[in-house]
Amino acid sequence: MSKKKTLPPLYFCHCPENGIELFENLEQAKKRAYDLFDNLCEDASDHEWSEHVESLCYGKVLGSAALVSSKKAHPDSGFDEILDYEILDHWQDE
Repeated sequence: MSKKKTLPPLYFCHCPENGIELFENLEQAKKRAYDLFDNLCEDASDHEWSEHVESLCYGKVLGSAALVSSKKAHPDSGFDEILDYEILDHWQDE
């Protein structure tokens, strides 16, 4: 049985105001989360806590969509290429 292709490790930081930001290592994602938290703390000292503070998080991406193949499309199709995507794991089974 062949192993399914896996993608390199990927980490994220999520804040509703900024959306999802992706990072190559955990330290970068964690630093971004703490920086955003510090900004929320500064804002809270002038006003009140943001309603988004409890939605701030960081972690590892377990899987995401990735291009797995492409081929030239038939000339009459109206497309240049046919692309095939799959959801692939970023981590091998532990």
